[in-house]
Amino acid sequence: MIIRRLAAILATDVVGSSRMVETDEQAALAAIRVVLSEIVAPAATRHSGRLIKTTGDGALIEFPSPVDAVTCAVEVQRAVAERAVSQPEDRRVLLRMGINLGDVEVAEDGDLLGYGVNVAVRLESLADPGGVCVSGKVFEELQGKVSLAFEDRGEQHLKNIVRPIRIWSWRPDSLPHQPVEFGRSARRPVIAVLPFANLSGDQQSKRLAAGITEDIITDLARIPDLLVIARHSTLQYAHGHADVREIGRALGAGYVVEGSFQSAESQIRVTAQLIDAVTGAHLWAKRWTRQKARLFETQDAIVEEIVGSLAGWRGEVLCAERRRFARKPPASLEAYELYLLGYDYEAKFNREDAEKAIDVLERSLALDPNFARAWLVMSHVHNHFEMFQWGGNTEVHRLARRSAVLKAAELDPSDALIQIELGDLSFRDGDVEGAKACYQNAWDLGRNIADVAALLAKYVASILGRPEEALSVLDHAYRLNPGAPPVIWLNELRVCYLTGDYDRALRAAKRLRTAEHSPSVEFTLLFEALSLLELGRLAEAQQTAAQLSASYPSFEPRKVLRYAWINHPNIIARFSHGVERLGF
Repeated sequence: MIIRRLAAILATDVVGSSRMVETDEQAALAAIRVVLSEIVAPAATRHSGRLIKTTGDGALIEFPSPVDAVTCAVEVQRAVAERAVSQPEDRRVLLRMGINLGDVEVAEDGDLLGYGVNVAVRLESLADPGGVCVSGKVFEELQGKVSLAFEDRGEQHLKNIVRPIRIWSWRPDSLPHQPVEFGRSARRPVIAVLPFANLSGDQQSKRLAAGITEDIITDLARIPDLLVIARHSTLQYAHGHADVREIGRALGAGYVVEGSFQSAESQIRVTAQLIDAVTGAHLWAKRWTRQKARLFETQDAIVEEIVGSLAGWRGEVLCAERRRFARKPPASLEAYELYLLGYDYEAKFNREDAEKAIDVLERSLALDPNFARAWLVMSHVHNHFEMFQWGGNTEVHRLARRSAVLKAAELDPSDALIQIELGDLSFRDGDVEGAKACYQNAWDLGRNIADVAALLAKYVASILGRPEEALSVLDHAYRLNPGAPPVIWLNELRVCYLTGDYDRALRAAKRLRTAEHSPSVEFTLLFEALSLLELGRLAEAQQTAAQLSASYPSFEPRKVLRYAWINHPNIIARFSHGVERLGF
């Protein structure tokens, strides 16, 4: 049976390779091998490419999307040009590249054949040294997704291709000085998940170890903050003999996840660890021992915990990234690093740090205007200025937040956290059904991200109309990230009040009142007072309400219905009655 599929094909060849080989064959071949193995192959892996074959002085690579192919091509051409400057003129290796999107036939040995491949090869021959030629189909797919200047070369007849092909070309001197990735910084951390070792030796354990590895890769690949090496690229390290630093260099990964699976008579044991692929240092490790009964449910739960520990703003990978760039001079920080610094300032929940957050996020977006996550954090900061009334015109911050959310959603609609913000805008606009759709989208996209689960719990309780599920969603967030930041405690306080678990609400309030960076002291005092009231502790409730009035005289509890996203009739009635009894 003939297998066919649509693919983006990149063909590359060395400029003047015959002349180089004729002059000094051994040196020329060595220089070409270095470029192909140390620049081209790792870049292809980072951008989800599959190296189909090399031809001595060239290569053919398959990508899942034209954006991946073009981003990889530009990255390679930049790196090759930078390397060439330091090389003797007669040993400088330059590449031509052609990219086409088309139908291909998959041969038994994995080779690709057909019209789609032939066009890519012909385009490569028309590219300028150090440049890239793309077909019209590829160019159309790039619109609004990359920031590159292409020259229209019109329709041209290619050798052995019947129909003329519209051609667009890119040259290094036409490149704007900014990253080219769609909606994200090109400096996201790259992580490789190595095949989990099967310590039991039997075939069932082998399949389960492979299943855990694949599930971790699949779930991590959904996280906008990470770039994950494809599984077929890590399979070569299944036997675990190579040094992780060598693996990192070969795959272009900054972090490596490795682990093991072992099955006994009634139990299974899984270990996982995160390693810095540059230094070889162990950053995080954990072991799970579970009963063998309900094996696949157990497997799913372990995968959830591994992904939850690594991913998200407070996950192990981004924490390691923040520690790494904290040692760099501020002037040298790039778009992604500035974004993480902005997030750290935003999460301190005070005006001084919020102003710093706006400054560094503006710097990040000046470097990469298409960085969706930076727009997202910017929206959070403006929301703080409006909600906490930190001075100035709150309407200006409301509009700035709206603009930032809409820009982020335009750039990356598949980001669960952005969908949550989009839902908030819909709710404030009175579009409850639109808000529900956004929150459900966020849950479908990010149920295994601790940040998403923690934020969504309050919406599940009220707007989605499923208060009985809210605590389980919150517990799921804690299971994914046991070291939860104070903002999750605030959501716990709200959710526990909304669902009637007042004792747990008071425990969350106590932690919030003593936190170094409490996200909302006014809300903490209000929900603490309301929970005390529901438990019949009237004197304590009134004392807490008096403290709220004295500390925040301009705070209006009735406006909390808007900011806490309460939409459930029974909860609204209980909240309104409680606020009235407390004298607000």
